[in-house]
Amino acid sequence: MIIVEYRLDEVFNTLPVIINKGKEFKPVYNFGTHEDLLVFLIDKQRQNKTPYPLIWFETEKPGTGYDEIEMNVKLILAVQSLPNISNKDRVLHYIKPILEPVYENVLKALRLSGITSILNEENIVTTLYYNYTDAKLTEAISVWDAIKVELTITVNEKEFLNCINYG
Repeated sequence: MIIVEYRLDEVFNTLPVIINKGKEFKPVYNFGTHEDLLVFLIDKQRQNKTPYPLIWFETEKPGTGYDEIEMNVKLILAVQSLPNISNKDRVLHYIKPILEPVYENVLKALRLSGITSILNEENIVTTLYYNYTDAKLTEAISVWDAIKVELTITVNEKEFLNCINYG
């Protein structure tokens, strides 16, 4: 049986570390509802672990099936930022050097993993959020800069070979 959330975990675990200003940023993947996101972030905060850049697969119910599944997917790519900086500075310090490479690597991984593919690439919808805050998330985060990606993918049962070249 295919469990989409688990298959995406296999794919996104291959994503490379992003290096910005001498710091390493390894993307962290997880999934669930908005409430699950809150629990996840609070748990990471308690552990003093940073879950950024975050790839959150926003889902209300598990994606399961056999052989191959076609599914509409919403991914939120987020990085924690500062509340009192300009949008220009957000682009320069967070979006261009961290979120854009994560976005490009996510799409590359979905295209080349052998267990996923993107359908109708011309229909991918991306929305950029500057200084994103959410009343429900305020106890877990201060401010995010984020990219929301909405696309349709297929996921299959094939063995994952982990041979994606991000170079």
